[in-house]
Amino acid sequence: MRNDKGFILITLLFMLLLLSVTAFMLNSRSGLQSRMAYNQTQAVQTHLGQVSVLEKTIWKLNQSPGWRTLNESFPYNGTAYTGTVLDSSGVAGYSDAVTISVKAPGGAGPLKESFRYYMDTLPPFINKKPYRLRADAAGTLYFADTDSNSIWRINAASGAIIRVVGNDNSGFSGDGGQAILAQLNGPQGLCISSTGEMYIADTRNHRIRKVSFGGISTYAGNGTNGYGGDGGSALNAALSNPKSCAVDSTGNLYIADSGNCMIRKIDATTKIITLVAGRVGEDGHPDCGFSEGLATKAKLNNPSDLYKTSSGDIYVADTENNRIRKFKEGGNMSTVAGSAGSGYSGDYGPATAALLNGSAGIFVDSANNIYIADTGNHCIRKVSAETGTITTVAGTGWAGYYGDGLFAWWARLDSPAGVYVNSTGDMIISDTMNSTLRKVAASTGIISTMAITASSGLNAPRGMVTYYDRNEGKMYLYIVDMKNHRVRKLDILTNKLTTVAGTGTAGFSGDGGAATGATLDTPGGIAVDSSGNLFIADTNNSRIRKVDFLTGIIITVAGKNISGYDQDEHAATSAKLNKPSDVFVDASGTFFIADTQNHLIRKVDTSGTIHTVAGTARIAGYSGDGGSATSAQISSPGGVFVDVSGNVYFADTGNNSVRKVNTSAIISTVAGTGLAGYLGDGGAATSATLTSPTDVRVDGSGSLFIADSGNHAVRVVTGYDGKIKTFAGVFPKSSGFNGDNQPAVAAKMNGPSGVVLSGTNGNGKIYISDTVNNKIRVLMLRKVKELY
Repeated sequence: MRNDKGFILITLLFMLLLLSVTAFMLNSRSGLQSRMAYNQTQAVQTHLGQVSVLEKTIWKLNQSPGWRTLNESFPYNGTAYTGTVLDSSGVAGYSDAVTISVKAPGGAGPLKESFRYYMDTLPPFINKKPYRLRADAAGTLYFADTDSNSIWRINAASGAIIRVVGNDNSGFSGDGGQAILAQLNGPQGLCISSTGEMYIADTRNHRIRKVSFGGISTYAGNGTNGYGGDGGSALNAALSNPKSCAVDSTGNLYIADSGNCMIRKIDATTKIITLVAGRVGEDGHPDCGFSEGLATKAKLNNPSDLYKTSSGDIYVADTENNRIRKFKEGGNMSTVAGSAGSGYSGDYGPATAALLNGSAGIFVDSANNIYIADTGNHCIRKVSAETGTITTVAGTGWAGYYGDGLFAWWARLDSPAGVYVNSTGDMIISDTMNSTLRKVAASTGIISTMAITASSGLNAPRGMVTYYDRNEGKMYLYIVDMKNHRVRKLDILTNKLTTVAGTGTAGFSGDGGAATGATLDTPGGIAVDSSGNLFIADTNNSRIRKVDFLTGIIITVAGKNISGYDQDEHAATSAKLNKPSDVFVDASGTFFIADTQNHLIRKVDTSGTIHTVAGTARIAGYSGDGGSATSAQISSPGGVFVDVSGNVYFADTGNNSVRKVNTSAIISTVAGTGLAGYLGDGGAATSATLTSPTDVRVDGSGSLFIADSGNHAVRVVTGYDGKIKTFAGVFPKSSGFNGDNQPAVAAKMNGPSGVVLSGTNGNGKIYISDTVNNKIRVLMLRKVKELY
């Protein structure tokens, strides 16, 4: 009995021990899991902290493009992260890259990203010829632009025009890379699949290119101008000047193979190309002309556009036959509009009896009404699906640019090549030779200019300034259009350009009236004060003029009707100036003048009194460094800037230098040796050579940006080490224009004379007036993914 009790006791003790061990193990496992969860949370928090600090550094870099730092502390949620921003001279061959590195305390490794500045031309200053239009499934509109060898997208809400394919240079390149960097050659058409792939008729490359997820590739054509390859791979086929395309719901692609007088099809699955309309002669070559019957035996003549409906009908703009044709695959070809000969007749009668003239564009709406870009007749015509009757719905038949705000049939168009009707019935027209898009509202029939896509006629742009309107929440760029004797205002968001001063005629008039009715004479520089008032260096009038932000009224605030020099310390409006080329307004409202042919930097204080800041009146020379700025000699200063501390920087153009007057009025040279040249990159700025610098800007880090005009470059002197390098433009110096959407250090310019840093409100963009190229160029940081 005692043995039984002992056995039971031992068993109970063993079970208690087992339970204790199990509980301990469970607690240990729970603790381990808790620690693992905690560690994972900490890792996530660390990574989020690194990302946040990285974003902070990018924000600061947008404010100050020349800012560089080594092992700087950045606090985030009570933790100090270490940030480094340095030039990446040894990273993957990109000497111009900027690398940001963020490391957490105790972290395994830093989070790194690298960026380069890429250069583009602002859309209003690119020559464009919009041809055919298409929209994606969301209704976003795209157009093919032959002159800039690009495809553009239009934001329906803002009207902003954004280049999405092509770098502005004609040629063939870029397959396997980003579409925005590729070269196209005179593209005339495009189409978009239901899944978002874009196909481009790369006309003069004799190819069809495909854009998917931002990357570009060749989809059809071997680059040979000719005919061949039916029944084989589309990539091996020869095309001839394809001008448009259409894609059906299953992804089959139809091509207007214009030079071959054919419509060809690429099967979505096999990628085999076949003939679906047009004729091959007995000699095996395309047989152009006019005939009907079976589509694969019917003759076409330079078909420029096509449209495939959901019911399988394919409509063709048979341009040289002056007809619109229709067929189904495997079926017969028929005419639905146009007749023998070319001309302009037939409205309100049967479309098949009307005369068309080189119709190059076509669109079919959901009710099967046909819209025709009747190119040679400078109008848009419509064929009613219900009656077959043709009418003119836009244009008078006469070439011109007229009619905005009127009924569309009273307007003038010039060689429209494309037409599109959106889901609300609004009609969009490629007014090709007017270099613009026009819109006819469905509700009113009134025509308007939808998007200014032309080069907006700059002639030697020079000074620029940005202004952020806090009431509107918008950034504006003001541009001195020097040889057009105007000041222009660009809405950075919508690319809308307006004139704010000057009539386009050289002269002096208009003080006390609207600035847009005043005459200027070869203005050079511009500034804006904190209230948005503009100050214009009206160079050949030897005046500084002011445009009131609220009223638009212009007045003279310095200078008078005679060029020359008067002593200082009296009213600026009674003082003589001599061809001032720039002006700058500081935070207090004092404005500084580059009084170029007086060889002075002058200022006008808030009481209106004029003073000399640097130089000896009417004496050009190069002297005085280390002494009083008013005893120094300078030569034909071209640009002036004042930093937040009150230091005055100016482009001492005639001396090929940049000089500085500090707050103690002492002058020094901060860049250039005085000799013209393009040497010294990577070394001290004071040992480098510049050639005719015309503008200067200083960012928040103390880095100096120089429009080194004679070297066709923008150069930067970094604030942290005083060394100079080329920031934009090709080294060694090379003038010209070699396209857009490329690294700034690979892009050519010609005589850039102005530079502006837009800061955070302008998303860190840098603007350059590329004067001889008559363009405004824009630089923006772009991540270089291949570095990491």
